[in-house]
Amino acid sequence: MQTAGVKVFYSNARTKIHAKLAQVVRREKGQLVTYSHVGTGNYHSVTSKIYSDLSYFTANKKLSFELGKIFNFMTSLIKPENINEIAFSPINLRSNLKMLIEQEIEFAKKNMHAEIWIKLNNLVDKKIIDMLCKASNNNVKINLIIRGICCLIPGIKNQSENIQVKSIVGRFLEHSRIFCFSNGEKMPSKNNKVFISSADLMPRNLDKRIEILMPINNKTVHKQILDQIMIANIKDNQQSWLLDNEGNYNKITDNKEKKLSAHEYFMNNPSLSGRGKSLNKIPVKKI
Repeated sequence: MQTAGVKVFYSNARTKIHAKLAQVVRREKGQLVTYSHVGTGNYHSVTSKIYSDLSYFTANKKLSFELGKIFNFMTSLIKPENINEIAFSPINLRSNLKMLIEQEIEFAKKNMHAEIWIKLNNLVDKKIIDMLCKASNNNVKINLIIRGICCLIPGIKNQSENIQVKSIVGRFLEHSRIFCFSNGEKMPSKNNKVFISSADLMPRNLDKRIEILMPINNKTVHKQILDQIMIANIKDNQQSWLLDNEGNYNKITDNKEKKLSAHEYFMNNPSLSGRGKSLNKIPVKKI
């Protein structure tokens, strides 16, 4: 790349960059326009064919401004200021997630709707697990879709009885990281809070790497993630394995509900814009 004229910068050797970011600045009609891309998966031509990931492409000025500051942080490790929309580790991603979980607990205490949906590769971090159990004990309903390692055992009385954990194993390797919070309203709703991220909930991701937690405020993308991607994963009953309160995974074999394979749904609807309405006919299984 350097031979071809590309300038290559390196970050501090002690801080691995795991965020998936790209920015392009173009001069258009005499003005500089910044395009930003945030992904949940690597920029890799092989894994992109077998991993299921999400990416967000935007020309939003405020978000691009904040992402630009995070790029500067990568090369200098000087903590950027005036970043309000995007959370990033190792600075404030952990604290922002804690705040979002605590907000759901407060909604539950006020008898408002309180619910959390999270989709990850791995859930290992003890502090986050403790926060999720605290939320469960305060009647926050939690749906976790954890493809790989999950150190939280659901369904334990007075600890995690309001938490459901499932893993989807199918044709594609589930790799996207998605965080959804009810924000006091039923899910899915236009007023829920939705984020995509490069980070799994592991100490190394939250404390020792540069990661991104990106808010999804665009109405169309927000609806696609909630109403289609997350609903399809929650309602999948063909390739899903439920984690029980003894730490065992059991494949869903209940044929009473309408069959739904999340992977088949995505393959048949490669462009999710304006689609997925048929999923509304299949009720979300209550915990």
